[in-house]
Amino acid sequence: MGRNPSTPNPTQLTSPKRVELLGDVEIGPAIAAPLGGLNPYNSHFDKIGKQFYQLLIEHAGLQKNHHILDIGCGTGRITKPLMSFLSDGLYDGFDVNQRFLDYCRNIYKINNFSFTHCDVQHDEFNPIGLLNANTVRFPYPAKTFDVVVAVAVFNHFYTSWVFQYVREISRVLK
Repeated sequence: MGRNPSTPNPTQLTSPKRVELLGDVEIGPAIAAPLGGLNPYNSHFDKIGKQFYQLLIEHAGLQKNHHILDIGCGTGRITKPLMSFLSDGLYDGFDVNQRFLDYCRNIYKINNFSFTHCDVQHDEFNPIGLLNANTVRFPYPAKTFDVVVAVAVFNHFYTSWVFQYVREISRVLK
């Protein structure tokens, strides 16, 4: 985001003896809750995913044959409950964080699920990204998806980025 590069980054971790950007936080059974429940080993991970899954069915009308886009899919919090639901549908998750996508590709190996790196620059999650959030074009054709979801994405954006993402959501929705 728009942090001044000359000021210290508050999202850097300095313990133990190495500095990692938030996007490179390690996940595992011994780590309590990095990234607001994105740790798939955290007890809240499945609960949160199931709650969003229910909301998609109840409020977005998600059906088993739909094509869904999960913007900022992270480590698959919504992906996991959708694996057994989208029997005749398709799932596309995209994220700016390559490590999260690598995790998803290794864990959620199912033919109708894919994960795409969208190399948008973001100070916290993808500081060396090549694309500008103000002008990014999602890597999908127009009118591709029945449902688009973006959980805990826009709170990390400037207003202009949100407007661009909403334009792109409108473009890729059927």
